[in-house]
Amino acid sequence: MNITNHNIDIANARLIQRWNQPHPAFASGTDMRSSDQRLLELLYGGIERASRYQWLNGGRTLIDKTYLAIFWSAHALPTPYIGFEKLASNLDRFIRVELADRWDELAELDHEDRHQLTIELVNAASEQLFGSQADVVCASQLLLFLCPQLPVFGYNEANYQALKQRRPGRLHPTDQQPLSQGSYAQYHQAYRKLLAYHLPTLAARPLPTTPSATGSLGILLAQTDWWARRLLIQQTTCATDGVIANAQTNQTPTLGVDYRRSA
Repeated sequence: MNITNHNIDIANARLIQRWNQPHPAFASGTDMRSSDQRLLELLYGGIERASRYQWLNGGRTLIDKTYLAIFWSAHALPTPYIGFEKLASNLDRFIRVELADRWDELAELDHEDRHQLTIELVNAASEQLFGSQADVVCASQLLLFLCPQLPVFGYNEANYQALKQRRPGRLHPTDQQPLSQGSYAQYHQAYRKLLAYHLPTLAARPLPTTPSATGSLGILLAQTDWWARRLLIQQTTCATDGVIANAQTNQTPTLGVDYRRSA
């Protein structure tokens, strides 16, 4: 896992492109709702608004099935076999049971408590949202946009393998436990250590612009490490997909990313 200033700059440029532009995998790249900025507004913003109105939404699910379909397309996630209508219903129940009562406290939790709760919520979402097929990949990617105030790291198998290869059997020179296949908890702790080590470099990169720096998304980006977490994993994604090599030969990288494969 070669984390360099050059690689980070390329990854940051790619993320800013995704932030500002609609994704070509949805509606032929013409629907701005498929940009990362709009998806964060629709998912996190939708829950934030609901929290201010006693979690009432006129009998509709808090997150519309259409928004989930857009998110799945833009993040190249496999269509859930239960369908997006059932997924929206399951997600509604998850939000009301797991998130609603603690929503206003998430950003104020003790540092260790936030990390532990994040691991528990990703595992709970994996078990509760997708019927009989638990899916930590989709659960972690979704919670990254639903709860940006929590330190979620989007799980994917390619990054998991890259972590193992970085130091066979271990994730960091100080780690003593082998990495279990498919363990979000260990994946999370590994990326937490990488983030802490590289945070000064990641945080030095420019944040994307928002309609208003004092708006909710501007404040969110300024006060959390959401962008740094995205950038850390995107840097690995770029390396895995060959985007770094393409950039060095002046080829144009593509926006499409298979999150199950590469982040």
